[in-house]
Amino acid sequence: REMESFSETELYDLVIELGEPPASILLLHYVFRETYEEIAQTLHMPVGTVRSIASRSREKLKKKILERRAADDDW
Repeated sequence: REMESFSETELYDLVIELGEPPASILLLHYVFRETYEEIAQTLHMPVGTVRSIASRSREKLKKKILERRAADDDW
């Protein structure tokens, strides 16, 4: 729901701001529809690590979206 007012480009920029490997994990999972197992193989890391990074990254992304929305509301 938080993402509805963002363009694809704005959302992509926020994901990229997360750095690596979080950005790659989120893009591979949500854009390219890869499973966490596939991502783990691609990035040569344990699947538990991929899941953990994805979870923390979603929370960081949500925070960034809410902060950006609050800043836009102040305008």
